[in-house]
Amino acid sequence: MISRRLFALSTHCALWAACALALSIGLSHESGAEPVNPNESSNQETLARILERAKEFEKMYVGSYSRRRVTTKILDGSSGKLKRKQIAVVDVWERHGEHPTNHVRQCTLNDKPVDIKKCVDPRRLEPAYRLFAEAENGELRYRFRYTALDSWKGQASHKIRIIPVKKTLRHLEGDIFFHIDTLQIVGMKITLADYPFGLKELSIELNFEDRDGRPVIASGESSATLYVPLLINDRALPVFTASQQRLLTKEDSLSAMAIGS
Repeated sequence: MISRRLFALSTHCALWAACALALSIGLSHESGAEPVNPNESSNQETLARILERAKEFEKMYVGSYSRRRVTTKILDGSSGKLKRKQIAVVDVWERHGEHPTNHVRQCTLNDKPVDIKKCVDPRRLEPAYRLFAEAENGELRYRFRYTALDSWKGQASHKIRIIPVKKTLRHLEGDIFFHIDTLQIVGMKITLADYPFGLKELSIELNFEDRDGRPVIASGESSATLYVPLLINDRALPVFTASQQRLLTKEDSLSAMAIGS
């Protein structure tokens, strides 16, 4: 049962992490940016432009749809020996600040077809707080710092550090990478600011691609280690690729996004 929890937790993180970013913003860039020195003003201007573009993005889109092929391997935490492998094809609808809606279309366990119900876990994690949105009470949840010019998968990028104001299970931390010229998101490396009981390590890496001038999720991978003395020591490695990506507007219904169903 605990191993199943790890399977569900790690795969769930891989599926919803993209929505946690959501490229949406509900605060002014002055309130979310980290203080900088005067000689860093150009970097601060770049950060402000990135946040402003995110604000414009939110006005146009409320979420996204994609079909994902998710391969999750469970390894023994000590020996690294493969214990279990699951491959699932999942339709994922994501709306900013809400639980993703996942529809499992196909599933295999250790290369054998299984009942789809065995690949669906009814439990849900509380969704991570949106990176660029204020709480309803106006509380600031994140700050952002321009870190450096960097590279993401060979693309020159601006690297922005996510700084959670509080360390909770619903806060994220890590780095986001934006294309140096277009300022579109190209990738991110994140984790949770705090872990639930038994989860000792979680890292999530997401890749984005351009689709008609807009960023959409392309692929991702994560690593999660669950350790409870005398009970479990496992490591989960989910990897997914996305297809049929589509951004959702306020007028779109979730059912209409079930492409190919």
